[in-house]
Amino acid sequence: MQSGGDRIYEIGLSSDETVLSDDQAGSLFISFVSTFRIGADYIYREKLSKKNKTLKIVIEHIGMFDQRLFHHVISRPLHYIGIFARALNENSSSETERHIEIVSQSTVVPIRKLDSEHLNKISTVRGIVLSVSSVFSKPVLLHVFCKTCLNSKMSKEGVPKRCEACGGADTFVAVPEKSVLHDVQIAKIQETFEDLPTGEIPRHITGVLSGGLVNRIVPGETVTMTGVYSIGAGKSGIPLVRVLGIHSQETRYGIVTETIQGKNEEEKSHASLPRGKIVSSIAPEVFGHYDIKLALACALFGGVRISFSDGITVRGDINVLLLGDPGIAKSQMLKFLASASSRGVYTSGKGASAAGLTATVCRDRAGNFYLEGGALVLADRGLCCIDEFDKMQEKDRVAIHEAMEQQTISISKAGIVTSLNSRCAVVAAANPIFGRYDENRTPGENIDFGVTILSRFDLVFVVKDTMNSDKEIAGHILNRFMGTKKAEADSELERKEHLSVEELREYVEYAKGISPVIEEEAAERLQAFYIQTRKTAKQGGQQNRAVPITVRQLEAVTRISEALARMELESTVTTEHVEEAIRLFSGSTMQAVTMGYYVEGMPRQEWAKEFSAVEAAVRRALPVGMVRPYRQVVQDLSKVHSEGVVTRCIEGMIRGDKISLVNGRRMVVRLP
Repeated sequence: MQSGGDRIYEIGLSSDETVLSDDQAGSLFISFVSTFRIGADYIYREKLSKKNKTLKIVIEHIGMFDQRLFHHVISRPLHYIGIFARALNENSSSETERHIEIVSQSTVVPIRKLDSEHLNKISTVRGIVLSVSSVFSKPVLLHVFCKTCLNSKMSKEGVPKRCEACGGADTFVAVPEKSVLHDVQIAKIQETFEDLPTGEIPRHITGVLSGGLVNRIVPGETVTMTGVYSIGAGKSGIPLVRVLGIHSQETRYGIVTETIQGKNEEEKSHASLPRGKIVSSIAPEVFGHYDIKLALACALFGGVRISFSDGITVRGDINVLLLGDPGIAKSQMLKFLASASSRGVYTSGKGASAAGLTATVCRDRAGNFYLEGGALVLADRGLCCIDEFDKMQEKDRVAIHEAMEQQTISISKAGIVTSLNSRCAVVAAANPIFGRYDENRTPGENIDFGVTILSRFDLVFVVKDTMNSDKEIAGHILNRFMGTKKAEADSELERKEHLSVEELREYVEYAKGISPVIEEEAAERLQAFYIQTRKTAKQGGQQNRAVPITVRQLEAVTRISEALARMELESTVTTEHVEEAIRLFSGSTMQAVTMGYYVEGMPRQEWAKEFSAVEAAVRRALPVGMVRPYRQVVQDLSKVHSEGVVTRCIEGMIRGDKISLVNGRRMVVRLP
């Protein structure tokens, strides 16, 4: 027995033999499973008693038990794992075949660091599953017989070319029902985003799963695999990992911690941070934009995902859209947000397609189809930032409708009908069509978005390049280029005022483990806000029109309130959180509504009467059947009414089949 503090390990008997036979290795393994313990717990004996189909072994425990057995396993891992599995099944009273799964507690090796030093050795790698092939059978021992002399045998090398009994060539025939077959699956693994150096292309590795490891992983999942790094057979010699075990890496919180009084030193928790400090930690290089940074922080923390018994789920992730002039650091804020998320994906709308965002069906060398996840699948349980959202084609934007609300991606291609998870927040940035935001036009006219995609954003910010705080902004930017002591002092002060990216990331991960509950008083405030907003719209003469807030926007305010509570590590959503969420929602989405933003069919309220006046003027200027130049009609009516109202009213009459555009949309005709 060997004692180390309060941990006691059972070790094998010493022996002078340095080489173990296969039988001795099998016997030692059975002894290890039966007698190894940590403290008073016989961990593997308890697993055997539960009759689990798969026995997961930590390889470092074998080293604690017997160094000779450990070195033999390290030198020939695949050979000895097969011996262990046979010995375990021979000594088991259960009729169910058990599988051995090997995991390691050693340091994780980044995929790009795998080289010749790791060949034929056990290594642990971590990555995101891009694609998983269908399961196929591969022979381990092939039963063959000779058609000429009926000589039969078991072969590990496939079908022999020549019979040693009769000397016949190509006379052997395989008998599948007497052969030993294993299920095999091929997975494509990409290195995680935290392992990816800045500016580098993600590296991939092929993982071969067999036996009890098949159908254990799905695209988009982050896995830590222990396996043997080797080179595949054939001329290509593709590097691959023969996976021996799959386990999840526990998240460690150790940067922003403090000991809670009255608890043991081992029980530590994150200290609650002020909301202002968290907001200032969002893209600290960007000056100002407090509300936008608060919205991005809410997208990082997110709300609580609700699942009902009938299978319906309500998303907890918060989608944010930044719409405005170029040069206001939208891209910089999005890139920072992607780096601050544990699973953040940044992509540009011009270089993103529907398949690249959702999923695509690929064909392998054998002709079988498999799924390969896109950006939204890779960002599952994280955050997806889409820059240049306006540059995406309309058919590509439509593809993410389901992912933004139901948070699933349904695939029905090439005989594959399935659904992938995309439980992530979508933060998008877009520029106006005319280069800069046109005050005389509505946001719907400034950017070519449909109502269906815009209504899926919880917070919509219209950001304009105004001439406020020009001196402060210029000083903030120029200090970055000045090598003065003042700039160094300012940088030191900022480092004290905000968290680093690593600290912010770990604080967010810890806060996501909290599921705040809305207290009764806060729920009444949300209800009152919803009812009052709809009542105000009704009193404004919009009984027959769409209203400025629907259930979808009420859910958005609720999610924002939960995110604000998480930000402060609170388990209860208070009235203060609800009031701040209402203020943020009113200052973004509701303000965009007053500027003409089209939410669920709602026009700008104060334009309602002017719309009626413009429509009557159009009817007077354009009798039934009369054709006039479109531009001339707009110019004549713009002398009395706003051009933006005139063009929007004409577009509404066109959709209502009251007038029509002809001759290449240059002429307008009044319909009966």
